[in-house]
Amino acid sequence: MRYMAIMMCLCAAGCLSRNETPIVRYVLEPPIVVAQAPGDGPSLALRALRVSNAYRESVAIYKPGQVLANSSTTKWAEPPAAAMGRALADALTATGRFSDVGAAEAILQPGLVLTGELRKFHLDKTASPWTAVCEARLELRTGGDYEVVWSGTLSAAKPLATDSMDALPMAMSSAVGDVASQAANAMAAAVK
Repeated sequence: MRYMAIMMCLCAAGCLSRNETPIVRYVLEPPIVVAQAPGDGPSLALRALRVSNAYRESVAIYKPGQVLANSSTTKWAEPPAAAMGRALADALTATGRFSDVGAAEAILQPGLVLTGELRKFHLDKTASPWTAVCEARLELRTGGDYEVVWSGTLSAAKPLATDSMDALPMAMSSAVGDVASQAANAMAAAVK
């Protein structure tokens, strides 16, 4: 009995002294730079971007041998597809070209609908220096017959200031901002 009590105390002490690595959550703050294109444009509804399971919440890391792994200690504060969607909404609104920009479920009869897929959203450790990579395939279609108004695959790759995970949020924010700004400028120019 005494042996069991000693073992239980040792097990409890071991469990309590275990060093747990805290999870770090990175926030994205993409800079938006767009040309002003004021006009009496249509309303624009944004559908949620499709995304691979690899780009859900944990930071995805591209490694040698075409390996895409997820970090167990670093995550995004919000899912990458949601962050990209928010950046697109901010950029499209900033152009001044559209009468309304919002989520598809919030706009009853939109003049335009934006759909797409977030194709890449990872830290490329095969590059030197390490690089934040963002790529999205986007399609802007009319709200009634879904005719294509504009479509494109846009990407940005931004080197990290240092080969450190702590430099990732700034580089990825810049990459997301570039993709959203390019898309908004192209869409604003395509709308008659």
